[in-house]
Amino acid sequence: MQLICTNGLEGETKVRTRFFFGQNKKRFLITNSLSKLWWCGRLTYDEQRKDPFELTKYLIDDYATKMLIIFSNNYISNHDITVGLFSALKYLEDIGYKIKGKNHRDVYYEVTKYLNVLGGTYILAYFTSEELEQKIIKYMMSIKGVICTE
Repeated sequence: MQLICTNGLEGETKVRTRFFFGQNKKRFLITNSLSKLWWCGRLTYDEQRKDPFELTKYLIDDYATKMLIIFSNNYISNHDITVGLFSALKYLEDIGYKIKGKNHRDVYYEVTKYLNVLGGTYILAYFTSEELEQKIIKYMMSIKGVICTE
């Protein structure tokens, strides 16, 4: 008896493409459930923090969007850049930062756009995670229409 999945793939094929390394290596790193979780932990674990899993826990809320940020940009494979990015995003979320008239996800997109521009001007890998965090926060606070609620 063969299992047929609702999307037309046979059950075995779906399991292979979801949990085992496939032909398209770059795409696989994004779509594979196990590798996604491994990279999430690898890139957000920060032994310099009181709780090394603080940034990993930050991803719990709106996991899919935040993980899309990680895997959509090539610069994010650098641990310091990832820690700086998520430290800044966590800080902004903690202070209630919002862009007027936009939803909370737009903050993520605005930050990644800024990092792309910054990466076109500087080599991001030369910055420490703390420097990147401060640059991101400073930029985001400079955007007009910002509402901060405590």
